Amino acid sequence: METDRIQTPYLEDSVHDRVLLHRGLVPIRRARGDREDWDGMVTFEWLPTPHTVVMAASSPTPADLKGLVDEQERTHVGLPSLDDVTRQSAPDPSADFVTTESPLATQLGRRSAMDRIIFSVINGPELWGHPLQDRMTIDTRARVRLNGGGWNLTLDQRSGHKGFGDELRRIGGYGTTHIGELRRVRGGRFGAAQAEVVLGCLAYFLSFLRGRWVSTALPIGYLGKEVAWLNWSAGQVDRYLGSFSWFDQTLTPAAEDLWPTFLRRWNEPSDQTVLRRLISYWIGSNLPRPVEVGYTLAVTGLDLAGWHSLVVNGSESASAWEKTSAADRIRATLSAWQIPASVPIELARLANEATATGVDGPALLARGRNRFMHPRPGSKQDLPSEVLPEAWLLATWYLELCLLGWLGFVGKYKRRTDPDRWIGVVEDVPWSRP
Repeated sequence: METDRIQTPYLEDSVHDRVLLHRGLVPIRRARGDREDWDGMVTFEWLPTPHTVVMAASSPTPADLKGLVDEQERTHVGLPSLDDVTRQSAPDPSADFVTTESPLATQLGRRSAMDRIIFSVINGPELWGHPLQDRMTIDTRARVRLNGGGWNLTLDQRSGHKGFGDELRRIGGYGTTHIGELRRVRGGRFGAAQAEVVLGCLAYFLSFLRGRWVSTALPIGYLGKEVAWLNWSAGQVDRYLGSFSWFDQTLTPAAEDLWPTFLRRWNEPSDQTVLRRLISYWIGSNLPRPVEVGYTLAVTGLDLAGWHSLVVNGSESASAWEKTSAADRIRATLSAWQIPASVPIELARLANEATATGVDGPALLARGRNRFMHPRPGSKQDLPSEVLPEAWLLATWYLELCLLGWLGFVGKYKRRTDPDRWIGVVEDVPWSRP
């Protein structure tokens, strides 16, 4: 059994607690180029979305303070040097903070030499990993290992994750759900640019598991025991709310197996572009507000998946593809991964529409697409409004299956059209069935 949970100094005690990054001197630069070091602090704030803030305080004379306020728009607050970073004291509540802003730069230290990185994950998915002994207790599902591409990635659930997660879910907020560590397989040194590629890929991968945007944040680069590099920033992240996804926490071993392929696709520039767009379309389609937006994004993603697989990397010619109807393009895309074109019986209204009109799922999705992309008032060919929610569900199901197929996934998944969506209710992807 593995021991010692990964630790970060940037772990909040409760949801939306301010994280203190630095308490000490911060540089102030005036428009005329003068620099002054003022007492201040750097914090990581959670609302309205996670971001870094620098605050500077001083005790000048009233005349000096008025002069600074007059220059406010022309005064820049910077970050301390790495050697000056300290977190040993709390902010002085009597300090007169006169400048508050997000820093123009968030990185400190040397980007070229480190041997491990500790980082936070904001609003990560529920993962059921491997047992971890943490001091005197055993956490049976705390650790996940993602190894591939010459990298070893370890993700640990934060301590007290259940109570913290329950509160995070209740308020739909932001918080650290996991702490990660990144190393080279053979323990060698690496630069920040290399690590940022892997951490960027990880954010997309975890978002693909969760169905909402997940972010890595606040990485700390170490060389031995010394801090070599800091990046006080976070990426795009959604509030901690429920969402549809193919992933179920019981499928964590399958996610560990999928990671090397995902990273390999990410490291191919043309594939990375497609992967970014497909996941962006899929996550955007998961938030149907309104349903027309989610629906259109899903159908657009299907068209991209077909184009990339059947034209760019297949035998279909571009001219023939462009002359093909939207329904036939969707149908060909589904056929590439043996995804059924029929409408699932659980989507009762949509299935009735398919039966009444004698068409399949791709034909219905094309009708919905035409309703939004090429509206013709009063057209009988438009998809009826009452079946649009189920059409959206069908389109997003098709899209996530295409993503899984493109990534070569052959395990089990949670089918979003299944009304029984309890934990552990999963089935084989269509192309892996006998």
